[in-house]
Amino acid sequence: MTEKIDPGEVLDIQALLSQFDGEVPELGHIEFFIWKNGEEQKKQYFSEHADVGNGIYRVTTIIEDEGLYFVKLVANTSESKVMPTKQFTVGSLSELDSIHCLRRVMNNIMKVIIKSKHTKCK
Repeated sequence: MTEKIDPGEVLDIQALLSQFDGEVPELGHIEFFIWKNGEEQKKQYFSEHADVGNGIYRVTTIIEDEGLYFVKLVANTSESKVMPTKQFTVGSLSELDSIHCLRRVMNNIMKVIIKSKHTKCK
């Protein structure tokens, strides 16, 4: 995904699936979910035909409304399941969306601080 997304622009979402020893074996299931902040995960994109090759899967969509969005990939094999989620902005953020982003950043900072307090330095 690109850093800046304008409303009405074609959004190209690609996911690279790999594991420690190379390509992921045959996938049993793969889906992309895209939703706007504050809404349910209602937009669902199946990607059985979006296999680009070399472990890359791709979907495209157009989002008309500005705001904070999330994309989640759900993929599984017979042995594992992954569900990474990434946030992105289309156009400008509302004040509420800006607050949401700031909270996520602060939560991540607090996790780092908490983890570092438990780390013993020699």
